[in-house]
Amino acid sequence: MENSGKDAAHVEDASRALKYFTASDAAAAFSVDFLDEAACRAWVLRNLHPGEARCPGCRASVEGPGAVRNFWAGERCACKLCGRKFTAVSGTFLQGAQLAFRQVFLMAALMEVREHGLDIKLIAGMIGVSPDTIRIWLRKFKVFGEEMDEDGGR
Repeated sequence: MENSGKDAAHVEDASRALKYFTASDAAAAFSVDFLDEAACRAWVLRNLHPGEARCPGCRASVEGPGAVRNFWAGERCACKLCGRKFTAVSGTFLQGAQLAFRQVFLMAALMEVREHGLDIKLIAGMIGVSPDTIRIWLRKFKVFGEEMDEDGGR
């Protein structure tokens, strides 16, 4: 039972260390780098395309394992029906965004928190973009949300 003394000391040291870790510290240190790009991409794309991958031109289902894999990876694929080349954000409000999926996800989440007083400059700093970019995306998310409401959601 020699280890129990070491374990107790280790737990005590750990609990002392946690006393100096606050939510404010975490918020100050937080950045988009804390989010996993693949998980954010999957979430964003599944919400943009509930159901299945479709061509933004002719609305045909994306066919073939390589094309489907490329679509969900956010890479270019081609429609076998109309021949159009596109990505999963083509034809969506994210087309031309030039933002990483984790930036889009975090921005959307933080914009919701903004309704409760989070400052635009703080959001911009956490994501690594300018406050003007946040303002532009606030308008885009608002317009997209209104379109979804008019269409009765997904």
